Amino acid sequence: FYPLHLVLTSDDHQERLCVYGGTLLLNAAATPLQWLRVMMSVNEEHLVEVKQKREELYAFTRQIQEVLPVKLRKGATCSAMDYYYCLKGIAEVTEAMMMVNDCDNNGELLSDGDSALTMTSTSLTHASTVTISVEAFGSYRRAVVTKDGIIRVGADITAESVIATCQRLSEEAASKREKAEERDLKCRDLMKRVKDTFELLYLRRQPRSTVTSDQILNSLGRLLEMRQNLREHEIIKSQLYRNSLRIAASGQLCQLGSDGSIVLPWDWQ
Repeated sequence: FYPLHLVLTSDDHQERLCVYGGTLLLNAAATPLQWLRVMMSVNEEHLVEVKQKREELYAFTRQIQEVLPVKLRKGATCSAMDYYYCLKGIAEVTEAMMMVNDCDNNGELLSDGDSALTMTSTSLTHASTVTISVEAFGSYRRAVVTKDGIIRVGADITAESVIATCQRLSEEAASKREKAEERDLKCRDLMKRVKDTFELLYLRRQPRSTVTSDQILNSLGRLLEMRQNLREHEIIKSQLYRNSLRIAASGQLCQLGSDGSIVLPWDWQ
């Protein structure tokens, strides 16, 4: 089905094909025959439009990054269409800013608004690159910085607001990102220690899980503390020996993963 992605959904969408994200939405409760009918409704014109939207989205991203020190990405709550038009609006403004810069270099007179916007964007030239996650339309009245150093904004943000956000939050985002990298490094080191101590086949974070590095550090730290009780340590070690272990989000019980690994909730008792 390349270049389309098949997505199972519980929502009853009238438009099954999203040309902005290149996804074909299939109702999880439908029959295989109904799925086949949806797939057969896709024609060559649809595929051309999907390719065109992807190329335009790439062009928007490149245009924005030529002017602003940002990495934009689509958040989990943002639709592909809202993300497309958000980047399109920002790219149009940044393109105008580049034209204004050219006029300024040629000695042409600029309006007060153009001059202010150019001076503001120029001040960001040497700023560190920030990652901005675009979430659902209207979800954020003001940009916020996550503990991982990612700035979250709504899809209704303007180019002027992006510039102001970078100026206001870039230092905070960089500081939090540095701390997050330190936590991740500690997490990897501790995972290696636990893997060697209990002779695990591998130890990883559960895919698509909300478990954080701090939670993994807490979970594995308590697991290593069990070495103080030699009997419990030997029992756990014999049960985990040459097994695969994944750390998951909060839960009451351990589970067996589809790949045969032991899925351990981080807040295990």
